[in-house]
Amino acid sequence: MPGPRRASAISLLLAISLFAAAFGQSPRGQAPAQPRPQQSPPPEGDEEVVRITTNLVQVDAVVTDKGGRQVIDLKPEDFEILEDGKPQRITNFSYISTAPPVARAAAPPTDENTPPAPPTRLRPGQARRTLALVVDDLHLSFENTVVTRDALRKFVDQQMQPDDLVAIFITGKELGVLQQFTSDKQQLYDAISRVRYNLMARSDVDQFDPVEPYLLPEGGARGGPIPRQRAAEKDAALVNFRRQMYTRGTMGALQFIVNHLRALPGRKSLVLFSEGDPSVFPAEIDTSGDRDSSGGQEMLNFAHKLVDAANRNSVTIYSIDPRGLQAPLDIRDQFSASAPEAIAGTIQARTRGVFVSQLGLRELAEKTGGFLVKNTNDITGGFRRIIDDLKGYYLIAYRPDESTFDPATRRPRFHSLKIRVKRPGLQVRSRSGFIGVSGKDGPLARDADIIGALVSPFASEGVRVRLTPLFANDPQLGSFMHSLLHVDARDLTFTQEPDGWRKAILDVMGVTFGDNGQIADRLVNSTYTLRVREKNYERLLQNGFVYTVDFAVKKPGAYQLRFSLRDAASRRVGSAGQFIVVPNLGSGRLALSGIIVRGRTGESDGQAQTPGGAPPASPPAAPGEGQADQDVLTSDVRSSPGVRRFRPGMVLDYVYMIYNARTTSASPRPRLTARARLFREGKLLYTGEETPVGTDRQEDLKRLGVLGQLHLSANAEPGEYALQIVVTDLLAPEKHRTVSRWIDFEIVK
Repeated sequence: MPGPRRASAISLLLAISLFAAAFGQSPRGQAPAQPRPQQSPPPEGDEEVVRITTNLVQVDAVVTDKGGRQVIDLKPEDFEILEDGKPQRITNFSYISTAPPVARAAAPPTDENTPPAPPTRLRPGQARRTLALVVDDLHLSFENTVVTRDALRKFVDQQMQPDDLVAIFITGKELGVLQQFTSDKQQLYDAISRVRYNLMARSDVDQFDPVEPYLLPEGGARGGPIPRQRAAEKDAALVNFRRQMYTRGTMGALQFIVNHLRALPGRKSLVLFSEGDPSVFPAEIDTSGDRDSSGGQEMLNFAHKLVDAANRNSVTIYSIDPRGLQAPLDIRDQFSASAPEAIAGTIQARTRGVFVSQLGLRELAEKTGGFLVKNTNDITGGFRRIIDDLKGYYLIAYRPDESTFDPATRRPRFHSLKIRVKRPGLQVRSRSGFIGVSGKDGPLARDADIIGALVSPFASEGVRVRLTPLFANDPQLGSFMHSLLHVDARDLTFTQEPDGWRKAILDVMGVTFGDNGQIADRLVNSTYTLRVREKNYERLLQNGFVYTVDFAVKKPGAYQLRFSLRDAASRRVGSAGQFIVVPNLGSGRLALSGIIVRGRTGESDGQAQTPGGAPPASPPAAPGEGQADQDVLTSDVRSSPGVRRFRPGMVLDYVYMIYNARTTSASPRPRLTARARLFREGKLLYTGEETPVGTDRQEDLKRLGVLGQLHLSANAEPGEYALQIVVTDLLAPEKHRTVSRWIDFEIVK
């Protein structure tokens, strides 16, 4: 908890929302009523796609015609499923559509200086597609790293839908947990910018070493040709060892991602960008007999475990080889005119090398129901094939025999699965099999539930929690984060004590994750006892309570702030999180604090001007005075900054700080403009006028306070909204002239 100086700074920041007339800046806007946008229904069917238990085996399958188009009108009698070659009776069957009714690619903003819309938060039932995009920088050349980065950006720009849940992983870097999955395009752009060539991944930049000319023996005598000695001799054993190390790194990263994807609902997809390696399935893809077998069986076992984990966790792997169509000869090759055998041998060796390196990528994909995109220079088109393949799938289940799980010996055994479609001209892709071990979990570890909620990209709602992180900066204290965590007390278990008190016990965890998914700071991990007198108990149930956590910001950057709470008696768990960007105020660039929002009934105070207008003519009210302040203080608790549930027709008072506004000798006071934008579930509803920010009454020109008002329409539709503030510094360089912040709220009846 903060010390006295920290607490006073926070109190001062919160007091801005109550006494913001002292800033002399009161922009105001009217939010019009809007019709409710039509919602896409969430995918139907059981969220558990692959289910492997002693009494049910359920798998997914995709059926396509000769043109690669999905076939969605098949019935159970059109399929045949075989376990270890034996036909099984289909007991459960359905088709699950994950495609939106109409593609809704976001239109680019008309003004390049306009910030992107705030992201729409997805709940588990709203995410139609979950994609893990994995860049295997351990097996990518420099050129194809650039190609992969461009393909990722085009996907986010053109193909990603608002209800997609996407994460980008890089195998050669530390992997974090699943808080990286998001529907926020800005987070994904940040992740794509970190996709760079790995200098440690390869010894060569190009796919092939050029063939170099022969040298005559010293003195010019004509004898047998002597190969040119390279600057550093390539040691075959060292190259093989390094290759296996990189392959272990890639396989370990894939295993980590697949295991953690289990926590997400529905069918998941992993798209692997890699040039491949023959070590992935060594015993199955190399029949030449010239392979160094050291570590081969180990890698084979690792690959089989990865495939089984993907199949159990409903993960379909797709592979993309970004090398495109490879020419077996290079313009730098220098062959002797009398050596046609050398040319033929080089072509054969290079062609085989590419083929063998792709076999591991193909095996991983086909054994999990996906496919390999290869030998094409249109990587974006190949990516589009994968996205089209995610439009839907069949769920097919049967009841296994007792021998499938071998209860006598309890030894796990691999069982092959084969799904056939009886209608001619169709192709079916599904998972290749499973290991005969029941997928039921044993008892959870003591904190597995609360930790699982902490790292999940979705909010758990066993205990309803709402998070409001507020960034601020103080001249003496520096930058800090003030987090309000509103807890719905109705979800807690209270016991009645003989002395007239009610008691509940809850566990609280809070962390920040860095942009690599690793824990940057542990904020809280404690157990608290909440006690309330009987006379206040009903009020607590009605209003809930706010738990506050304050911490200093160690360094600027992008973070995920996440909290989870558990009711000790019922073990119900709730969680909340938000992506936050802490600006680097030391850079001197324009930045904004968090936005504090309160709601009140009644009309505006009469002093508010149009957005960014001139300050009120009357002097500012002293703390505790003024009708507007009284309205705020007596408003519904639901309308407080920590809850933000407003009714139609209410007035929203919001306040924020502007940092690092520019001044010049010709303009000793900042020249700023501000405007408010209102969104509903990602759709822009209202844009206020861009008007000047008044600074005449403010002393600290590096920390300017701004108060605004927004009058909600009496006909405003209930739902999730976001208020975005856009500030432009007319004296700053064009590149760093505009910044924005947003905060979400609800409109309820």
